[in-house]
Amino acid sequence: MWISRIAKLVIALGTFVLFCATATYLFKDTYNRYTGNTTGECLLVAPYKDINYKVFGMVFEPNLAVPVFTKNGIKKVEFLVDSGAVVSTIPKSIADEVYGGEYESLERTVLRGFGGSESFGYTGTMKIKLGKDYNLDVPVVFSESDTTRAILGRKGFMEDITTKLDHRGKSICFTK
Repeated sequence: MWISRIAKLVIALGTFVLFCATATYLFKDTYNRYTGNTTGECLLVAPYKDINYKVFGMVFEPNLAVPVFTKNGIKKVEFLVDSGAVVSTIPKSIADEVYGGEYESLERTVLRGFGGSESFGYTGTMKIKLGKDYNLDVPVVFSESDTTRAILGRKGFMEDITTKLDHRGKSICFTK
């Protein structure tokens, strides 16, 4: 009699473990997308850079050097990762390297920045390298100014790449 109770308990426990393992396997991607957890390896990791602002003191900035494909090969460009930016931007000097100085044929647009400031730029794309084997074509606005900061924005970057800001590890990680 006690042997049949143990057998039933073992069968029930085995069924429960099998159910949990199956549910974990089937729903892990949905759970990870919902919670923001990523199961993949970081394509690119960069430490936070602390910047001393006169009014606010030390504030981290998620800056990172990203390899950009140019007419003369790959060049590392320092970008600010900016979730408030609709589109990525780069200054004229980098646009000259990406497009070989021939970007004026692209569509001209008005850029609006902080405080409503306006400048002009050209819409195009740039190819960036994330990780060893992952390249991404990112929509970008090439500014007419060389004082424009290189920014990675939402369109074509943050909507395609998972961006994890790790406040404990003081780093930023990108996964597919």
